[in-house]
Amino acid sequence: MPNEVNDSPVYGTLIQTESVETLNVYSGEAQYPPLTSWQNRPGLTDELRDLLQAQHDAAVTLPYHLLPSKQPELVQVYVQQSVLPQQPDTDEPAPKPGKPEPARRIMPIAEALTTGRHLLITGGPGSGKSTLGQMYVQFLASEWLDPSERPPLPEPLMPLRVSAKALAEDRTWSELLADAVRNRKLTAPIRPELFARRALGARWLVFVDGLDEIVEPDRLRTVIDAIATRMRRGTDHQLVITSRELPSGALDQLHGPYVDRYVIEPFGPAELREFAVAWFRSQDLARATARAEEFLRQVHDGRLRELVNVPLLATIAAITNTLEPGRPLPHNRVDLFTRFMSYLLDDKASGRDTVAELRRTIDDPARLEVVEWIHAHRRDLVEHLAVKRLESERPLIEIAADWLDRPCPEEDLLPVLTSIGVFTQRDHGIDFLHRLFAEFLAARYHAPRIPADFPALDDWVRQGTESAKETSVLFTFVLWSREEGHDLGLVLRRLMEGKREHVLLAAKLLSEDVQIPDELATTILDRVVDLVLVTGTDSDPWRDIREIGRALAGLSGHGITEALKGRLRALREQPELAPSIRICSAIALGHLGSAEESARWLESFGDLSHPLALVEVARGLAEILPDGADRADRLVLRLAAEFGDADYVMVMAAAQVLLELKRHEAAADLVRRLVRRMKIDDTIPAGFRHVPEIHGEHDEEPPGWHVLVRQAAQAGCAEEAVWAAKMLFAQPFPDEYQFRETVEMMAQVGDASAVKKIVDEVNARPVTYAAVAARALHSTHPELAASLARQVVPTDPAVDDDHVVTAWRVLLTTEPEWASSLLESREIDADTAVRMMSQADLPRAHLVRQEMARTSVVKMPRYLMQAALDEGADFANELHAKAMAGSPKDRAALAPQLHEAGFEDLATELIDQLAIDHADPEVLAECLHDLPTGPFPEQAQRLLDRLLPIADHADTAVARYLAPVLRRSGRAAEAVDLAQRTFLRELGDIYVEECAETLLDVAGASSADFIVEHVVGRGLSTGRRRAVADRLIDHGLLRHAVIVWLDVLRNHGDPVEEGVKIAHRLVRCGYRQQALDTVRAALAEDRLTVTTRAQMRALLAWIEHIVPE
Repeated sequence: MPNEVNDSPVYGTLIQTESVETLNVYSGEAQYPPLTSWQNRPGLTDELRDLLQAQHDAAVTLPYHLLPSKQPELVQVYVQQSVLPQQPDTDEPAPKPGKPEPARRIMPIAEALTTGRHLLITGGPGSGKSTLGQMYVQFLASEWLDPSERPPLPEPLMPLRVSAKALAEDRTWSELLADAVRNRKLTAPIRPELFARRALGARWLVFVDGLDEIVEPDRLRTVIDAIATRMRRGTDHQLVITSRELPSGALDQLHGPYVDRYVIEPFGPAELREFAVAWFRSQDLARATARAEEFLRQVHDGRLRELVNVPLLATIAAITNTLEPGRPLPHNRVDLFTRFMSYLLDDKASGRDTVAELRRTIDDPARLEVVEWIHAHRRDLVEHLAVKRLESERPLIEIAADWLDRPCPEEDLLPVLTSIGVFTQRDHGIDFLHRLFAEFLAARYHAPRIPADFPALDDWVRQGTESAKETSVLFTFVLWSREEGHDLGLVLRRLMEGKREHVLLAAKLLSEDVQIPDELATTILDRVVDLVLVTGTDSDPWRDIREIGRALAGLSGHGITEALKGRLRALREQPELAPSIRICSAIALGHLGSAEESARWLESFGDLSHPLALVEVARGLAEILPDGADRADRLVLRLAAEFGDADYVMVMAAAQVLLELKRHEAAADLVRRLVRRMKIDDTIPAGFRHVPEIHGEHDEEPPGWHVLVRQAAQAGCAEEAVWAAKMLFAQPFPDEYQFRETVEMMAQVGDASAVKKIVDEVNARPVTYAAVAARALHSTHPELAASLARQVVPTDPAVDDDHVVTAWRVLLTTEPEWASSLLESREIDADTAVRMMSQADLPRAHLVRQEMARTSVVKMPRYLMQAALDEGADFANELHAKAMAGSPKDRAALAPQLHEAGFEDLATELIDQLAIDHADPEVLAECLHDLPTGPFPEQAQRLLDRLLPIADHADTAVARYLAPVLRRSGRAAEAVDLAQRTFLRELGDIYVEECAETLLDVAGASSADFIVEHVVGRGLSTGRRRAVADRLIDHGLLRHAVIVWLDVLRNHGDPVEEGVKIAHRLVRCGYRQQALDTVRAALAEDRLTVTTRAQMRALLAWIEHIVPE
């Protein structure tokens, strides 16, 4: 029915009263169809307008009340960041490799949001996760309140931002959201019913922030379960979860086809410049350019540059520079935070003298004395509150009241606390402005209280290797080292005993301007350089090279800089080394002061035939020079021009590199030119499986058309994307992964005719493509997706389980009855059940009971067992009873799971029974090994003591399980002794490499000498020696692995291929000369057989000619 005022539709229930001419419209809640266009948006209700205004105003300005001029609005200084997609689900078809498809497919956050899918965005502390939610809530709220010609996102979404902590209560989803948004800026409380479904037909875009700030494990599990449940149910809410990465797979429940996982990217040079210009424009418009350039010059220092890649630290550095423009910025994060905290704890941090105001209003001398005492001791108080904030979620006002040794009414305590610059007032009390501030202040509290011998060092080191706690641990280590009588060498030597992550943590410690002997600094340098060289042996060398390179860039100022630069130059100039090593060395050298020299080398090294390497070359140019991004552009375009338009794959590689660099206009030009050339190429027949390739390796498959579809879509070339999609659709049976990618992109960039084309293509193909397309369209076109999914019949023998599960996922939210019938019409095996349960709630209990009834506990998939325990105590008791009635293997498999899920009493009963059972020692040892870290149960300790006497006589697996258990329980010397004995016992047998790994885990890098001594020259098979060397490489111990490789090179048996493989590894990581010397020495011996001598000569020729000496 039309509205006669503005001709817009009126929604509601029609009620006829008295005559047919009179119609009343009534509805307790107006019903709106799904809203897909901003142009069709209905008018806001008063309630929604009130909510949007409150959400918009929640973070208009930065929270730091320190600046001499007006606080800048957040929107004035916000810089759009990008995200890096994580690996796809393991149960999805894997994409086939294509040359121009680098692993790092970085995309703008806005693009990730337009997929319509739930997002999990992780990042380090201060990386911009919270600000992301604040800004998009502002952008979208502004669009609803004051419509513009350019909405921030294509789909009209209703924004909401809530704290993850607010989702821990036992209430309905809509009640949780209503309570989470409650604040004093609202005119009236928001009704929970508003969040139960779409608002005005628009989906809710809900940002859930601070999942990592929930410190109590039970509450964290509750919140994650609530979020996962909402993700699996319905399409009325699109969730964006922001969190640091959590340890122990805590976020694993948030996975599946309904959620995409991303890592937020740090500031690159372009983003940092954009931020600096915006910041100083907000402070001093007349001198903004000069101030921004001066700031960028200061932070261009190697170590500072790494710090300001973090948006929070860039902001802190900008504030620091604004407050004291003539004072140089600190060169490490600890000193930067120390200076910033001094600003925040200063009397003037809040912009007003709260104590002076309280003096005028408090007429009770005793009360006033307490207020002044709190203010005088505010540093001790905030450090205490910081420690408690990281340990619990109690309200800070309560913790502060407990800390005081005298009573203080809340009306006095609250204003004193809010006057301290590190706090912000929220509707439920006060909290720290940023969790990182609490971590720094807690480190300042802990540092002087940790003894000089650091008794809990192992635990601190373990925490330091967790990404969520790394910065906090670095703060603590540095501040501890500054206490009198403390030796940072104690920490660094312990880290040097560890794996790759420990070595990198040691390198990051060095970047904090710590004072250590040059000898120790050189040791750390050697290990980090070895990590660089190890990438030459890795099948995916680009995975870790960036982090290692950043660690190298921070190793300056310790009397080793010149030696480091010399080594980097030597590595850069060795043509036989892997490209990852040479590029990493050049970029690190540029950070250490040789920027122009390194830039020229990088420009000469760039090659489109290796797009992954070219991405790193371009990134390095952008990092080390102010005009580096422009030089990278020119380099890529020049290389593309050299190949010419006819080499389609190379042009695509160039376009991909430009997209990685966020140079979308340049990429769009290449894509348009490429497609124009392809359209007139009569050598490309309809239905051709992939993009034609002139050059290429025989073992590399050329890129599929879906890659061009995605590139065109990312570059904003909709017409070109549709053309490439038609090329894929021309194939009778396209690869399903490529088909899904193409459908997803077409749905995002195409118009209604593109969607119709998708339907036509699906209907012309086997029904399995209907499932694939339904999966691709589920978020953007849910009704169409459901209609396609209904074509998949569970009883059809031509349809396999994967396609049934895919269709089931799509229909679950719209037709749950269909999902229920699936369980009855198709037998679900354990693997399929696990996949189904990880995507939805509906069949969970049914599937768990079904699996429990037909299999033993030990054979139940781990996720299924976890799912059963997540259902609560009833399932835990059922599983416990089943295990008690079953075999010792059942009890051993379940006990660790029960313990981890919080059912310690049930776990203890199983362990007690295991102590009585005459079970296989390996089963018992594995049970102890799988128990979660933490306090060791007394019953488990008794079981350990029972197993130790037989460890030397049982299978070596028993000792391999027990040695780490001994280490965890504080018996390190016993652990090392057991691991050494077991390694020697297994020499020459098939598990020697596992024993070597156990020894390295419990004894550290110092055990590598022992391992090499007993492996080299002892007659072990080539395979076993190579496997031991692989374990050494896994720990970053390249030099020890090289000794083993050289032994294999000298004594590798008949197949010459084994020698070539090892020689190739040695050459690629910088040990070519040692390989030559070894083979030549072998040929100088008289005892070689004729056959062996011929093989060694062939091997020598290969090494000599792989690269000219």
